Amino acid sequence: MYWERIEGNWEKFQGKVLEFWTKFPENEVDVIGGRRNVLASRIQEIYGVSRDQAEQQIRRFENSLFADRPMQNGRDSHRESHAPQR
Repeated sequence: MYWERIEGNWEKFQGKVLEFWTKFPENEVDVIGGRRNVLASRIQEIYGVSRDQAEQQIRRFENSLFADRPMQNGRDSHRESHAPQR
């Protein structure tokens, strides 16, 4: 749902990725580079889960970042930056 925004601002979301998937080594976010399919593969490998479970985790991650941002017609209803606060 929001992956395009995450991918396009990957550097801003790297800290949140490491907070969400605590088993990832720090350099893992560089390898992933915002690519959802690579993230899913790495979740599967590191956490020993199925592809469906990895995708569920990614959806939960997306929702945790944008829970307060309602969608309208497939687009954010807010135009300000959606980068997570540190």
